[in-house]
Amino acid sequence: MIAKNPLMNKSTLQPLTDHAASSRRTPVAVFRKLWLVVCLVALACSGCASYKEGGSRTVGEFTDDVGIQSAVKTALIRDKEISGLRINVEVNRSVVSLYGRIPSEYARQKAVRIAAGVRGVVDVQDRLTLVEE
Repeated sequence: MIAKNPLMNKSTLQPLTDHAASSRRTPVAVFRKLWLVVCLVALACSGCASYKEGGSRTVGEFTDDVGIQSAVKTALIRDKEISGLRINVEVNRSVVSLYGRIPSEYARQKAVRIAAGVRGVVDVQDRLTLVEE
């Protein structure tokens, strides 16, 4: 026979809990929840914001720029007439800047044409240095 305990639930034989004590919110718990909500709201408001003027790029713009940079650099390396390894490619808001040394005016024009032909490129800035080899 089971002994009767006033702190046990008769139907499940589980200890009774003090719901009033367990539902109390401590100031630390309230602060943590409030801080989490504030952080999530700040992240949601700033994550994909578009800046018309300013130096910072959004995550989407940065991702697009990295893809364009990879595509331009790959196209320059694959071309047999251009020494693509000697050309540095920088992209900011879909504007490509080409830096480095180039052996001829023909190679310079071709590098600019290749970069301009990559999908997503808005403009190409030619900062290549012509060096006769």
